Amino acid sequence: MSIWKRLKRLLLSKPLPQDAQKAVRNANSLETLILGLERSATRNEMELKRLQNELAELEKMEQKEVAKIREGVAGERLERVILRRIKRLRMRMDSVEKQMDTLERNQMALTHLLTKVRQMRAMAKMGVTEEQVEEVLDAYEAQEEEWQEVLEQIEGLRATEQQPSDEQELEELRKEILSKKAEKKAKEEVEERLKKQAEADAEG
Repeated sequence: MSIWKRLKRLLLSKPLPQDAQKAVRNANSLETLILGLERSATRNEMELKRLQNELAELEKMEQKEVAKIREGVAGERLERVILRRIKRLRMRMDSVEKQMDTLERNQMALTHLLTKVRQMRAMAKMGVTEEQVEEVLDAYEAQEEEWQEVLEQIEGLRATEQQPSDEQELEELRKEILSKKAEKKAKEEVEERLKKQAEADAEG
């Protein structure tokens, strides 16, 4: 069996990112597979940049709402409205970050896969033996199994995380915001005292 056929059969049996699966199915040689994977990696990188920009905008919006709480609002009802708005923004930010995590894992998988496929191409050009091909493919398969185990462990930890109630989240959010306000105020007071002390020493 040729290197290409052996590799394609192996890859089609693996849980690859969707773009990579499509590239493998559509490819009819190592060259076309490399081209397809490179295009997938480029699309992946562009989507990552788009999500980074979206996350930056959400963070700006969240900081504006946080500032309102720190400055003080008239009434508990309005405060809760703003806190819920902050909560929604943070949920959107978490969603974007999870998408970015997935894309980054996919990018790592694509990069790893591209490296191996290029290695296969180099071996094909060198005219290596069937035994050497088997050794490389077996090593690749073992690495993929280890990588999959790590991903499953990460997903398992996320699934077991307990989510607090809505009331608990709002109260924790309020405390977090106000505690940071208190820290900032205390820092400013210390800086002001030091400034006055320095002025007094200069006058003396």
